[in-house]
Amino acid sequence: MIHSLSRSLSRLTSHSGFKKYFFNTGWLMLDKVLRMFLGLFVGVWVARYLGPENFGILNFAMSFVGLFGAFGKLGLDGIIVRNIVRDPDERDEILGTSLVLRLCGAIVLMLAVFGALQLTSATTYEKIIVMIIAFGQLFMSFEVFDFYFQSQVKAKFSGITGTFGLLASSIARISFILIGLPLIWFAGAVIIEQLTKAIFFIYFYIKTASPIDKSTNNKYTNNKYTKPPITNTHSKLNIKNLKFSKATSLALLKDSWPLIFSGLAVAFYMKIDQIMVKELINNEAVGYYSVAVRLSEVWLFITMSITQSLFPATLNAKIISNDLYYERLTQFYKLLFIISFSISIVIYFFSEYIVILLFSSEYFKSIAILQIYVWSTIFVFLNNGSWHWYIAENLQHLAAIRLFVGAIANFILNYFLIKAYGLTGAATATVLSYAIASYFGNLIFKRTRINFKIQTLAILNVFNIRSYYK
Repeated sequence: MIHSLSRSLSRLTSHSGFKKYFFNTGWLMLDKVLRMFLGLFVGVWVARYLGPENFGILNFAMSFVGLFGAFGKLGLDGIIVRNIVRDPDERDEILGTSLVLRLCGAIVLMLAVFGALQLTSATTYEKIIVMIIAFGQLFMSFEVFDFYFQSQVKAKFSGITGTFGLLASSIARISFILIGLPLIWFAGAVIIEQLTKAIFFIYFYIKTASPIDKSTNNKYTNNKYTKPPITNTHSKLNIKNLKFSKATSLALLKDSWPLIFSGLAVAFYMKIDQIMVKELINNEAVGYYSVAVRLSEVWLFITMSITQSLFPATLNAKIISNDLYYERLTQFYKLLFIISFSISIVIYFFSEYIVILLFSSEYFKSIAILQIYVWSTIFVFLNNGSWHWYIAENLQHLAAIRLFVGAIANFILNYFLIKAYGLTGAATATVLSYAIASYFGNLIFKRTRINFKIQTLAILNVFNIRSYYK
């Protein structure tokens, strides 16, 4: 398996543009590695300090807000990057309009969260904690400047900003523990991270963004965003140059609305399990379950970094030939499977030592949950990789349908399996629904079955049984 991993990585990195892609995402990788270790360290300390019940309340609150996260993001992330690249002259209008839309989306999110809370069994205290975390979504609106950095291949500033936000919230959490503050303060720590990131996004944008030069022709002369060149009017960058355009807002929302619904589906099938555990069992159960989730999801930075670094090189192979494209795609999925399978098998066998060592015997019930839940890592890795394939093939609408199927499956499976088997039932439901959404869901449509075939071939190749797949 190690030889197979080395060979897959070698084939992918042989592309001439790989170093450029990897250097850009290296800063993001650094941020995510730090987030993994520091976040896990502080998260463990917080879990020990709060205990299963209060830790469960905090995670329920974050999951509940995350359920409506698509309203805050509005599916604009990639669209903002694309539009700035296509029409750099309209940077201020694109960013200004996007910022207003994101702020409005954050308000809609808070209203949706407040309304949905009334349908739950949450106490008044729990509702306050949820709304504190929801309020922090206003500061997340300033992520629009991060998308500018992405459009300029300046991921360094995104990584630095994320690191400062993580450090601020980590220092806050540790201070709260040492002082002995109650649960509600830890909800405030979430806002501290988001506020810190907003400040640094604005700072780096003002410091590094170049003035718009409209005196030369836009090189993108064959797309609908092109406008006749005009005289340079921005000799100096100023945050006040940001402006809102109704026409631009409608154009952005026209492109993003399918992504809003797919975002809701993603959030639903990734967060609904913790919410249902709280509603069908109790807060303490959420605390045990959250430990398994954290120990499984802490590795997700790997798949995001690999996908951001390697998929562009994989996609560029399509320009040369379909055979080369599918060969690299197979190697890409193979790499994701090998890494995720290795993580899952190690955690499965050492789950007892990991849970007891990190979280103490108070979280002993998390062990059985982790041994099941960790296998969802494989399907999460494959899903992150296949999402980029769907975009490359312009099949986002089919990806959204696939996610909705997974979300519905997650809800139904959780409802019955939690009632029948408790927390292990919830973990089983999550693994099955992830498998449906990221792997078997590719069989639904004729145009996506090729993705199922490539994923399957990649998995079988890992175990050297390619001859059995015809």
